[in-house]
Amino acid sequence: MKEPTYFQNDCVFEVKADCYNGDSGDEIKPVLWGFCNGDMQDDTTEEPWTIDPKHLPIGTKVEIKFPHCPECDLSQEVCDCGFDWETWIKNTYG
Repeated sequence: MKEPTYFQNDCVFEVKADCYNGDSGDEIKPVLWGFCNGDMQDDTTEEPWTIDPKHLPIGTKVEIKFPHCPECDLSQEVCDCGFDWETWIKNTYG
């Protein structure tokens, strides 16, 4: 029996930043952005995302990729080399 040779990205989700939050409009808040093939438009939410296996075909793979520092190659959560993550967030998502 042949095996699938590749998986197609049918849905894409990314934690983006709302850079204009809070009373002063300069607080950064994470939001989940998503788009699936067949959707008419993308969407964002602050709510937790639930993966319901009843709505996914068997063999579906979910990958989560964290941004890694260009200086020390550690993920944002553990990077302590001094890379300016806040500026990167504002430049990327602001």
